[in-house]
Amino acid sequence: ASADAHNNLGVILALKADFSAAETEFKTALSESNGNSAEARSNLEFCRLYQRKYERNLLAKLEFSRANKRG
Repeated sequence: ASADAHNNLGVILALKADFSAAETEFKTALSESNGNSAEARSNLEFCRLYQRKYERNLLAKLEFSRANKRG
């Protein structure tokens, strides 16, 4: 759950164009999930790519984490 919260905060920060803070949150999400958060990994990659290319359409590729259903 902590990893999801960091990922989602990263998405919000990226949408506000605070890419440095967003990248930190995505890295924290990856760390908290032991590298298992596919959303955080993908979002970190897109965040880095966006910073290099500044293509606004890349922001649409950011993914919020969803609560996992159990059982």
